[in-house]
Amino acid sequence: MNSLKKGAILGLIAFILLIVYTSVVGYQTAVYYSTQTAINYSNFVVISLNIVLLISSIGIVFYYIAFLRLGKKYKNKLLMVISWIFVIFAFINLFLTILSAVLSSIDLAKAAETNPALDPYILVAILAILIIFILIFSALTILFGIGIKRLKDAKHARVTGKLYIISGATMIILIGFILIWVANFYAVALLWKEGNRYEKKVKK
Repeated sequence: MNSLKKGAILGLIAFILLIVYTSVVGYQTAVYYSTQTAINYSNFVVISLNIVLLISSIGIVFYYIAFLRLGKKYKNKLLMVISWIFVIFAFINLFLTILSAVLSSIDLAKAAETNPALDPYILVAILAILIIFILIFSALTILFGIGIKRLKDAKHARVTGKLYIISGATMIILIGFILIWVANFYAVALLWKEGNRYEKKVKK
């Protein structure tokens, strides 16, 4: 199996697992803010969530590596540069995921939950950092979409590129974080088609 199809499969698995993880965490957050009651998951559930997050983080690394290879194949410098940036971010995310899993396994994460309420200035700082992160991620997503759109010979490239561009442009109003899931699944289909095309050329 070539790297493009491998990236498509692992990317698809990663996105499905992230949807599961997001749904569980979203439900927990909704219950807490609506009833002011924290949900205490069993150790098995916590470990399972950590495994889900770890597997998805690994899948995302291969997903962006596949787009890096695709950019090289089409000599698309923009896609290559943005893919490199996302690959670096994916490795950082993988490291942080492993670190988080280790900390939770030795109960450091639970100890952090008992800390007193955060200072208002710290909350403002966290909000500012979050906004900056959204703006940076938004710009990178738009550039990623432009890079994909330039893959004129690749099937689904035009639609996928447009979806990423729209997603990045609407992240500041949060709609983009929903649209990007659609873009991701189109991107998986794009990688799979390109992987099939590559295999057919090799056979010839």
